[in-house]
Amino acid sequence: MSAERLWAQGLTFSPEGRQELAQLAQATLERLERALTALATGDRALAQEVERQHPELLARLEASRQAHLQRLRHREESRASTLTHLDLLLLVEELNEGVNRLAHLVGELKPPVGGDDRR
Repeated sequence: MSAERLWAQGLTFSPEGRQELAQLAQATLERLERALTALATGDRALAQEVERQHPELLARLEASRQAHLQRLRHREESRASTLTHLDLLLLVEELNEGVNRLAHLVGELKPPVGGDDRR
């Protein structure tokens, strides 16, 4: 069930769940921007910083999953929104895996001819 369908039915995420999703999406966007910058400039140090952030973000995703399930047990979130919430967390996790792959590419690509080699 999509978020739009939930909203059309008058169902929403809890304020805490919404905030967690927004924060995780923001952290993912920031990592993506840094990974793309590292890829565009060949900055290995920046790429390694992005990769080092990955385990922490995965831990935040798991903590959000557990918090969501705890709220569900206490009926603070509807069962109807649960699948969408967990699907969004999975999507954010997959996006972060992709960001990590982008950052990893920086170490594998050769610098452009005449470019700054910070490797």
